[in-house]
Amino acid sequence: MVNLVREPILPKELAQHGLKGMSSGESLEAVRVVNVAMTAVEATAVSMEGAIFEGVELSSCSFQKAVLLDVVWQDCLLFGSNFDGSGLVRVSVKRGMHSGMVMTDCSLEDVAFVGSKLNLANFRMSKLKRVEFRDCDLTGADFQGAVLDRVRFDGCNLGGVEFSNCRMKHVDLSGSNIAAVKGVAALKSATITSGQLISIAGALAAELGLIVKD
Repeated sequence: MVNLVREPILPKELAQHGLKGMSSGESLEAVRVVNVAMTAVEATAVSMEGAIFEGVELSSCSFQKAVLLDVVWQDCLLFGSNFDGSGLVRVSVKRGMHSGMVMTDCSLEDVAFVGSKLNLANFRMSKLKRVEFRDCDLTGADFQGAVLDRVRFDGCNLGGVEFSNCRMKHVDLSGSNIAAVKGVAALKSATITSGQLISIAGALAAELGLIVKD
């Protein structure tokens, strides 16, 4: 499989960081954060650049309007964390539990989610460019009104995912289960298999107002 996404560019040396808290406008650069747990932290406009987070819990935290550049999140917990209005460039999210994560009105470029639990995640009104979801649970996720450009869903569970009013360009859904997605009319121009087409035929007919007569 051709790699769709450019990987994070990390510094050769990373300083160990304890991360006992974060405040608005704070910058984390060239650091490695391991096995830290924080919940319900509120910090706007934070910057994370050239950083690795391993086994970190930031559940129910609010990092609105954050900037993430060349960042790796590995085996982390981001339950219900809010990144509304943030910008992510060359970010890798490997495994981890991120149920209910909010990424509304965000810009994601060269971002990969691999083996992650993203059920009920919210990507409404976001712009995704060169983004890959691989082996992820996206059950009930919301992409309503999002713009997807060169996005691939491979080996993902897309049950109940909302795609209404999405704009898609070069989107590949052929490797995932799309039988129960919502807003199937928005899949215009997406790549799917003939088997997938059969699985969404009923929903597509309903959205188009077709009357099917046997």
